[in-house]
Amino acid sequence: MILKRALVGAIATLTLFAIVFPLFFLPEQGGKLEQKKRVVLPERKKAKLAIIIDDVASLEELQALLNTNIVFTPAFFPPTKKTPDTPKLAKLVGEYLVHLPLEALSYPHEQEMTLRVGESFEIIEKEIGKIRRDFKNLKALNSHTGSAFTQDRVSMSNLLQVLKKNHLLFLDSKTTHKSVAVEVGNTLGMKILQRDIFLDNNNNMTYIKNQLKKAVTLAKKEGFAVAIGHPKSNTIRVLQASQEILQEVELVYITKYM
Repeated sequence: MILKRALVGAIATLTLFAIVFPLFFLPEQGGKLEQKKRVVLPERKKAKLAIIIDDVASLEELQALLNTNIVFTPAFFPPTKKTPDTPKLAKLVGEYLVHLPLEALSYPHEQEMTLRVGESFEIIEKEIGKIRRDFKNLKALNSHTGSAFTQDRVSMSNLLQVLKKNHLLFLDSKTTHKSVAVEVGNTLGMKILQRDIFLDNNNNMTYIKNQLKKAVTLAKKEGFAVAIGHPKSNTIRVLQASQEILQEVELVYITKYM
């Protein structure tokens, strides 16, 4: 019995020693034990989608688009007889593009002031100068039509050199897969973005909705995507009812991302 008690006492003493002894060798941290830092993983950022609405030409169209309550970038034509109020409309929004008419391979409704293949640097500079005077805080332009112009290396070089000289950016609406805009921009040290998805080549609402879904899917895959639509009534209806589709991405102004 005595031996048993002695054995139990010895075990207790050894256990206490094993607990207390290591404490004498802990590093001093202001009298406190060092606490391991908690690893906090950064929140995953949403993919970004820029929606551009081309051909905005009236206050009614602009107001209808603003009523959708989504972030979009309107693209206004340079002022002409058909679209005289575009500079005034641009003053009503913070971010916008000028929708620059460029020569197409075939287009029956060519805009006034369309720049044509073979235009000289001086002629292009003159036209861009007019646009800058009409749109005081202009940051960037995108192409209207342009399937002929954007695949001509000399014409694109002249245009991009003028834009670079005037500190203006360019978005290629990419109306042809033969566009050399990005390639020429690279030689000039310019970042050229391109359109990824056209939303409303077909005016069917189901088609437009599916195109918008494609734009969201692409943005999630690539991190960023550019979709272009027009101020058509069906496009506006789809955008107005698109909150659920668009909640998967962050909508951004294209001018903030160029």
